[in-house]
Amino acid sequence: MVDGSYSASHLLTAADLAAGPPVIDVSALLTSDSVDAGSDVVKQINKAATSWGFFQVVGHGVPQADIDAFDAAVKRFFAQDKD
Repeated sequence: MVDGSYSASHLLTAADLAAGPPVIDVSALLTSDSVDAGSDVVKQINKAATSWGFFQVVGHGVPQADIDAFDAAVKRFFAQDKD
């Protein structure tokens, strides 16, 4: 995909759409010494990024309190006046 065009392999099937956006567990990247485990996660990310354009990451180890604080900060930011 060097030229920016997409091939048929990048099209989502009806089954893909029904299943919804990919959810990828990246915990193997943080906990495993196995190259195979990391390689599998990288393949999943590549497939999700090239077919869907985005994906949800789980198993990342970020504490829920940090996620909640980030969410609250984003809501405060976008609740501001445009000025």
